[in-house]
Amino acid sequence: MTKLNENLPLGPREMRNTLNNNFHLINEEYDFVNKKELEKLVKQYAGEEINKYNEKIQYQIQHIIVPPTNHINTKEVKKYGL
Repeated sequence: MTKLNENLPLGPREMRNTLNNNFHLINEEYDFVNKKELEKLVKQYAGEEINKYNEKIQYQIQHIIVPPTNHINTKEVKKYGL
């Protein structure tokens, strides 16, 4: 078995280049038919993780903009006509 580079770079561009250069090793190890199949799986996983993170951020933003009703000051609500 051929080993991947053990010292992975921390920069996003360098990390991407290292992964691209090593995709063929991963493909051989896991018997993927082609490079595109593995790339598709990686992109799918990354997309799912990004969506989870976005949902958390949207939830937090929603509570900043519209606080729960038990925290609303009734004086301020009447003042602004809400």
